[in-house]
Amino acid sequence: MDCILDTCSIIYLSKIKDLDIIFLLFDNLLITNYILDELLYSNKPRSEYKYLYSFLSKFSSNIEMIDIESNDGFKSINKFIGGKGESSIFKTCKLNKNLISVTSDKKAHHKFVKNNVLVLKTYEIYKLLYFKKMISKKKFIKKMNLLKSIGGISEKECGQEIELLNKI
Repeated sequence: MDCILDTCSIIYLSKIKDLDIIFLLFDNLLITNYILDELLYSNKPRSEYKYLYSFLSKFSSNIEMIDIESNDGFKSINKFIGGKGESSIFKTCKLNKNLISVTSDKKAHHKFVKNNVLVLKTYEIYKLLYFKKMISKKKFIKKMNLLKSIGGISEKECGQEIELLNKI
């Protein structure tokens, strides 16, 4: 199964140097032209991209670039979803029902769910890895706290996820 990540998910996982975990769960990573544009032309400091560039090079055979045309259909999706990156993911997933999207955007996540698009929140990748016994409880908690420290998960969500895990 393949996945497609939004820009923030890629950046969050890059910041904690953990993008390669994607390939523990998925065969391939799809990146749309809009996501690539957001990554390449944002105002982020160049130092934040060193890991991302090495990741893209290392896994280039497992990364597929998808070109989304900006036609009238895309413009109406963009109006509905609210961002070109998320809209390109939504459109790609609607065309490929076996594709899992990963987003850190709460509004986009909600709209994806309402429209039957397979979607995970960025931090749920770690939850899946934990339930598949691919990471320990200690590592799960560490990753939740790392994501919280860079804004990849709210304090409330982080606390809820750790509390839920402690109940199991």
